[in-house]
Amino acid sequence: MRDWIAAYDQGETPWDTNRPDGNLVRQVLHRPIMPCKTLEIGCGTGISSIWLALQGFQVTALDLSSTALTQAKLQAEQKQVEVRFLEEDFLNASISGAPFDLIVDRGVHHVFSLEERVIFAKNAVAHLKEGGLWLSLLGSKDGPPREVGPPRLSAMEVAQGVEEAFEILSLETGAFDLNGLDTPRGWVGLFRKREQYS
Repeated sequence: MRDWIAAYDQGETPWDTNRPDGNLVRQVLHRPIMPCKTLEIGCGTGISSIWLALQGFQVTALDLSSTALTQAKLQAEQKQVEVRFLEEDFLNASISGAPFDLIVDRGVHHVFSLEERVIFAKNAVAHLKEGGLWLSLLGSKDGPPREVGPPRLSAMEVAQGVEEAFEILSLETGAFDLNGLDTPRGWVGLFRKREQYS
């Protein structure tokens, strides 16, 4: 698995486009998802978290990289918006402020093994209120072969990682917007916490 901390320290971050993720924007504006208490996992330099806060969401945002979080805090100050940024590894964390109404991750959940993805999903469900939603952007096996970019998962592999703890409301084809790379195909998954976990 890639060393995300080193990537930010070395400035090798093609996923950091300096604009909010288009898949997130579409889901929020067109579904719509109303402003609520939100946790973003793997927030990077905070662009999507800041965008959510500007839409009225109450946002807590996590990342492993102190370099990324320093930039995120600076950008939030410049935009005069409040986001709670934390340096945490979500796979092994219990985040204060739970339960949340919404969890967002852009390409975090899919980097793990199946066993770790199931653990990640169970931790996500533990941080959500009853009926809470999880919006996740994951790599897809669709599209031409490629040497770099997000891990490639089939729809079945996505389901295996989330379905025990979450109802799959939608799993739509989408794409990652990356600087300097072709736009690899992805899955835009919207999942709802199952009742038995409430």
